[in-house]
Amino acid sequence: HLLDTIESAVGEVGYDAADWAERRRAAMADGDLSYAAANRDLLVRL
Repeated sequence: HLLDTIESAVGEVGYDAADWAERRRAAMADGDLSYAAANRDLLVRL
């Protein structure tokens, strides 16, 4: 889903990310692509 989201968002601003996404999908199929998300909360005092 992440690759689809990025490809779509890039397309919305007028660029074509199809080649980029296809290379990432191929890497994912080969087991060469990984993603690590770091969620950080920010506490703000107003």
